[in-house]
Amino acid sequence: MNITIIELVITTIISIVTLFAGRYWGLHDRRIDHDKKVLNTMLEIIPSNGSILFIREFDFGGSFGIESIEDIYKIDAFSKRPEFRFLNKKIDDLRLSLVQNIQKFSSFIGFNTFPLPIKGRDINRIKQSHEFKDINEYKKIHKEINELADMVCNSYDSLITSAIKKGIYTE
Repeated sequence: MNITIIELVITTIISIVTLFAGRYWGLHDRRIDHDKKVLNTMLEIIPSNGSILFIREFDFGGSFGIESIEDIYKIDAFSKRPEFRFLNKKIDDLRLSLVQNIQKFSSFIGFNTFPLPIKGRDINRIKQSHEFKDINEYKKIHKEINELADMVCNSYDSLITSAIKKGIYTE
């Protein structure tokens, strides 16, 4: 059986392409595995049926238990760890957007809500409308806190939706 130079070159090229494709897919699989681990960890910390569900449905014109939004405080601290970053740039940009929106929401809660003197419970609320000299100030704070909550929920939803599309999220 005589092998021609052309056959040898073709066989060599196919072998090289196969080798590189295998390495690429192996790297691709490791990246997806890493991103799945990051997402699963994130979902353990901030599940869709925890603080996200609460701020999605709650009108912050009333009083609320701080424990209802504890999840979002945990994600801020966890997000500073380098292993919490996604290797997929688009997904990581969405993670960063979520963290930034959580920080804005948390800061606003911290500056604009106050603890109620209820023994054994950590209950906060914005000042009631009659406690403001100008009712418009109450309306502005009430509106902004709900808008920030919506931004957190929207960025969370975008992250999860994109993770599903990229094959990173599996139930």
